[in-house]
Amino acid sequence: MRVMPLVRRRVLAGAWLLVTVPVGLWVFRGLTPPAPAMRVQIEEPFNHGIASGAARLTVRGFRSTPKGFALEPQGQGEIEYRVRTAQPLTRWSAITLQWYGGETGIQSTVDLLDPGGPQRLLQNRSLAGTRLPLPGSVAGGTEIALRFSARNTTGEMRLVLDKLVLQSWDGPPPSFPAAGWVGAIFLAVALGFAGLMAHPKRAALVGLLLTLALILRYANVSRVAMAPLEPDAQGYRAYARALTWTGPQGFYSAGFGEREPLYPAVVKLALWLFGDADLSLRLLSAILSVSVVYLGYRLGRALLGTTWGLGAGLFLSVSVPAIIESGRGLRVELETLLLTGAAWLLLGTQGSLPWHRAILAGVVGGGLLLTRFPYAPALLILFAVSAWWHRDLGRRLWRPLLVAVAIAAVLVLPHRLAMAARDGDAAYDVHRTLRWIVNQEFQGQPGFPSPAAVIRDPYAGPRITLGQYYFGLHSAWEVLWRSLRGLGRAVLNLSPVGYVEEVRAVLGLPLGWVDILVAGLGAIGLGVLAGWRETRWVPLVLGLGLTHVAFIYDLDLPDYRFRMILQVMPLFAVAAAAGSRWVLDRMAMVLPGARWWVTRDHSLSTLASTGKSP
Repeated sequence: MRVMPLVRRRVLAGAWLLVTVPVGLWVFRGLTPPAPAMRVQIEEPFNHGIASGAARLTVRGFRSTPKGFALEPQGQGEIEYRVRTAQPLTRWSAITLQWYGGETGIQSTVDLLDPGGPQRLLQNRSLAGTRLPLPGSVAGGTEIALRFSARNTTGEMRLVLDKLVLQSWDGPPPSFPAAGWVGAIFLAVALGFAGLMAHPKRAALVGLLLTLALILRYANVSRVAMAPLEPDAQGYRAYARALTWTGPQGFYSAGFGEREPLYPAVVKLALWLFGDADLSLRLLSAILSVSVVYLGYRLGRALLGTTWGLGAGLFLSVSVPAIIESGRGLRVELETLLLTGAAWLLLGTQGSLPWHRAILAGVVGGGLLLTRFPYAPALLILFAVSAWWHRDLGRRLWRPLLVAVAIAAVLVLPHRLAMAARDGDAAYDVHRTLRWIVNQEFQGQPGFPSPAAVIRDPYAGPRITLGQYYFGLHSAWEVLWRSLRGLGRAVLNLSPVGYVEEVRAVLGLPLGWVDILVAGLGAIGLGVLAGWRETRWVPLVLGLGLTHVAFIYDLDLPDYRFRMILQVMPLFAVAAAAGSRWVLDRMAMVLPGARWWVTRDHSLSTLASTGKSP
C-alpha cells in the first residue's frame, strides 16, 4: 500500500523538476554578463607604504607596515593620495577600498579633493573590498586626489588603510541577478530532487543548508565582481587560456611556472562553461565552496549522525572566511575537497578497504598532488597510517593499498619529470615558492631584496632549498617553537567569524565571543574524536593538513591568514560538532531539559546509519 504514495511523490517531483530546471538555466544564463571596457585601473596595495610610480603620497601621522598604513595608539593622521591617469576618467568611475575606518575606536573620513571643494565619501565607515562609486564630477579629468583622515582612540596599533583600487569604465557596470532570486531557484530545484530521495525530509534540510551557502557566496561574488582579480587568480586564468591539453602547453608540459596543472585545467572548464571572464573564476570558487559545505555535512553525518552533520554543514555555510575566500578564484576549495576526500577514503572505514575506495583514493590523492605538491609528505603519511589502520586485513590490505599508491604516483610523476626537463629541477615549484617566502620574511634586511624590489619581483633571488630555509636561516629551536605557535594560531583561526572587526563594522555586532566559543568546542571535539577509534583519524589529518604550513603561518603574511588553513575547516567543523554533542551529553546529566536533544540526536543518528544520500 505504501508503494503508490512513493511513486506519486516521485512522479510529482519529476514534473516539478521539468519546470524548475529550465527556469533555473534561463536565470543562470545571466550570471556572467559582458562587462564594459576598462579605461583606467590602478592598484595600490600600500605594502610598506609604497605607492605606484604614477601616484604621489603625502603621509602625516600614519605608520607604514607590511600590510599598509596603521595608526599608533591614541594617534591620528592624514594621507593625501594623488594619481594621474593615462586616460580621462569617465562618469562610471569607482574606488575599491580595504579601509577600516568604521571599526571600534577609529574615527575617520575619506574625502574626494575636487577643484570645487572637498566631497565627503565616507565617515566612520569601513569598506572591506566593496566598490564605492565616485561623483560624476571626476568625468573628463586625468587626475584624482583623495584624503584619508583617521584617529585611533584605542590603546593598540590599528591597521586603517590596506588597499586602494581606482577603476573607470566606458559604460555602467553590469547588473547581476539578486542573490535571493538565485537562491530561490536553487532551492526549488533542490526540493525537486529531495522528492526523489528515500528520505525526502532530510534531503530537504540539506537543500536548505546548501541554499544558504549558495546565497551567501553568490552575494559575496556579486559584491566583488568588478574588482580586479588577485595576481594569483590572474595567473590561473592566463595558464588556463594557454592550456592545450597536449603539446608544448599540455597538461603535463610543466608550462605553468610554479603552478601545478590541475587547477588551471579546472579553470579552463569554468571559462568554457561561464565565459572567458574574471567572474568565471569567482563563480568556480563559489561552487567549489558550496561543495565543501556538502562534504562537511556528509562527513559529520557519517561520524556523528544527521543532526551534527547538519551542524557541521551550517558551520561551513556561514563561515565568513570561507565566504570571503569563495570570491577570490583561488584553489583552496579544490584542495579542501581533495585532502578531506583522500583521508576519508583511506581511513573512513575501519576493518575494510574495498577496491573501489582504494582506487578512488589513488585518483584523489594524485589530484591533490597535481593541485599542490607540498602535500606529498602528508599523503605518504596517510597511506602509511591506512596500512596500520587496516593491519588486521593482512594480504587483503596490501594489494588495494599498493594500487592506490601506484595510481597517485602515475598521475603526478609525468608533471615532475616534465618540470625537471623544462626547469632543471623536479621541485622547481617548491623552491620558487620558498624564495617568495624568504623575500616576504627578510625583505629589507642585509643580503635580501628591498621592499620595493620585492613588490617589483616577489621571486627575486637565488634558488633556496627546504633545508637552507629552515635550518640555514633559522635555528632548530626557532623552527620548533614557531611551528608549534603557528599550529596553535591556525587552529584558533579556524573560526566562523574570523573577520571580527569587519563584521562589527557591517552588522554592528561584536561577535568575537562566537570564535572563542567555537574554538573551545573544537578543542573539546578534537579530544573526543581522538578518544574514539573510529574517528581518531580526524584530528590526525587536521594536524597533517596544518603541519606543513605551521612555521610559515606564524609569519603572519598579508592576505594569508585564512587562505593557508581553510583546507582543514571541514574537519574542524566536525570537531566543533563533536564538542557540542559532548557538552550537551554532559548537560543532560544535570539538566533534564537537555535530555530531549540527546534523545533526538540518537534517533537521528540511527536514521543516518541506515539511510542513503544525501
